[in-house]
Amino acid sequence: SKDGRGPLALNKDGDRGAGPVSVKPPLLRRPEQELTWSWGHRPRSALDRVKAMAPPPPPPLTASTPLLHGDRSPSDSAAYFCIYTYPRGRRGGRRRAARTFRADGAATYEENQITPDLLPRPPRLLLLVNPFGGRGLAWQWCKNHVLPMISEAGLSFNLIQTERHNHARELVQGLSLSEWDGIVTVSGDGLLYEVLNGLLERPDWEEAVKTPVGILPCGSGNALAGAVNQHGGFEPALGIDLLLNCSLLLCRGGSHPLDLLSVTLASGSRCTPLPPGWVTMEGDFVLILAISPSHLGADLVAAPHARFDDGLVHLCWVRGGISRAALLRLFLAMERGCPGREP
Repeated sequence: SKDGRGPLALNKDGDRGAGPVSVKPPLLRRPEQELTWSWGHRPRSALDRVKAMAPPPPPPLTASTPLLHGDRSPSDSAAYFCIYTYPRGRRGGRRRAARTFRADGAATYEENQITPDLLPRPPRLLLLVNPFGGRGLAWQWCKNHVLPMISEAGLSFNLIQTERHNHARELVQGLSLSEWDGIVTVSGDGLLYEVLNGLLERPDWEEAVKTPVGILPCGSGNALAGAVNQHGGFEPALGIDLLLNCSLLLCRGGSHPLDLLSVTLASGSRCTPLPPGWVTMEGDFVLILAISPSHLGADLVAAPHARFDDGLVHLCWVRGGISRAALLRLFLAMERGCPGREP
């Protein structure tokens, strides 16, 4: 922070303050695929604002009706729940929609209510935000788009804003990982790399690297988020649309193995002979890429068949003598996700 009192955090009013603050999730909330569900007894004042009709919810409720506009009797024994969705629009973007339902299949509120014992414990996440990412828009995007969605999904989290280069790396090195179910970066690729390096530099790194990590793209370089978006089954997206897609995947839960590669060179050594059996290619090259994920950018695919845990480093190259037109066609093909093997 500017006064040197420590990392900035989000308080209950959505403003920044000193020190991490735990944000408690609303009662009985659970993520489910592209929907975020919240269950609970709605206050009477909220009922007057609900005007939309909605279809009945799925089992296990024995009977339910859409919540109608109007007053409710104090003796009402019904329970109420809200479904949040983020459907795609005609132009591919997502917009939040909420529907509130009334469940009254039983005689008492306790029987109509879904009890907390039926729902899993919400995950505890540490959110690390680089407020300078995305040309200074990362914090605003996080506050306007990320925090409302994950709060509605019932995710419990602490949020810390990083203040300098390698701040996240230092935090992760001294973190008590048993207190968290995952670490999520809200920035570009660089902040996640800081987290991974911090995990690998811990004395218990072999266990530390098993900690689930996530990325919510709010930076200028969002290659890994582009790969996550593709392998999550979404269409290519940029900007806020990409951020919403990745936030939905976070709310769904689950994790997938990710290959990590570490290369250590001997002191002062710049090259070493190839091992026997390796293929040697000689000539002039204008581009050589050795990549593990599929994407070079949020919308730039260099290795479309790459997978997070395929155990491979994918080598892409462009030989010298290529025309400008051919090079342009190559990069356009990367944007479409179908680059050729070699131009």
